[in-house]
Formats: sequence, C-alpha cells, structure tokens
Amino acid sequence: MVTSETEPDRRWIGSVYRLVPHGADVLDFSHADKSPNNRWNFAGSRTLYLAEDVDIAWNEYTRHVRDRMSPGMPLRIVERDMYRLRLRLDGGVVDLCDSSVSERYGVDDMWHPVHFGSLDTTRLLADRIRRATPAQGILVPPAGFLDRRMGWNLVVFLEKMPKIEDWVLSTSLIHSFDMGTGRH
Repeated sequence: MVTSETEPDRRWIGSVYRLVPHGADVLDFSHADKSPNNRWNFAGSRTLYLAEDVDIAWNEYTRHVRDRMSPGMPLRIVERDMYRLRLRLDGGVVDLCDSSVSERYGVDDMWHPVHFGSLDTTRLLADRIRRATPAQGILVPPAGFLDRRMGWNLVVFLEKMPKIEDWVLSTSLIHSFDMGTGRH
C-alpha cells in the first residue's frame, strides 16, 4: 500500500544520457510508448528511459540490440549519437535503487534478480508509483550492472511532464558513433 511516507523526494535535478539514431532529435519522444518489452512500463504508457552515465547508456543499448537478435543473425548496430541532458523534475523521483525506499513499496531489494527479473514485478511497481504519487519518475537499477550494484537509470513518466522547455534545461551532443566502422 502506498502511504505518505513513500512520497518522492521533491525536485530532482541532474544530468542523464540518451542514445538516439544519428541525426535524430534527442527531444523526440514519439516512440516512448511503442515497445511491449520495456521493463518499467506497460506498452502504451509514455515512458522515457535515461542513463546515469555513458557506460550505462551503451550497456543498456547493446543489451537491447543483443536481446532482439535471432540466433546466428549478424550484429547490426546503426550509427548513434550520445547526448547529455540536464533535467529538472519538480514532482520528484522515487529511488528504487535504495532498498529502504523499495521496501516501503513491498520489494525488499530491487537489485535482486528475483524482483528485477520479473516484468510483472517491475511494471506493476512502476505503475503503482506512477498512479499513486506525484513522482515524475523513478531511479532503477540498470540491467547490465545488477551484479555490481552500481549506477541507475531514470525512468520518466512523460504524461506527468510539462512542456519540454519547462523540464529539459539543456542538451549537448557528447559523441557520434558508428559501431560498424568504429568511427567517432
């Protein structure tokens, strides 16, 4: 049961990273509700996934590419641009990486594979926070670093966000990559 003690921390401000196809608009969130395979939202829920740092962003991207490949299929990674975004979420975030916070939502350790590995657990938990609190996002463990218990992804509930210019403070292109050729 969500109670007042599970209210999110107010006003989260920080930098995050996002990979987009080369030349794409980093602020185009039009595909944020399309995938039926996301861990922290049901298909149709407008949700944006962002990484704490460059390594986590790359790890999450390559993991998704690998997961979608058929056996024997050659690895095909298109050119990507890495952006740093500075954000302000006035409604706050719920930090599910902190076990004392996740325990208040009925999950003793979000980093444990039994919880993190269950799409039912993660989707239902995120949906409950989305509906029952003013939080505009959640901090969650990155799939590729569960064994090291390091880092986080910011999952933003886009339906709770105001106009982009009111919460995206800045964007900057960090690198352009072509993994096929190794060009930067």
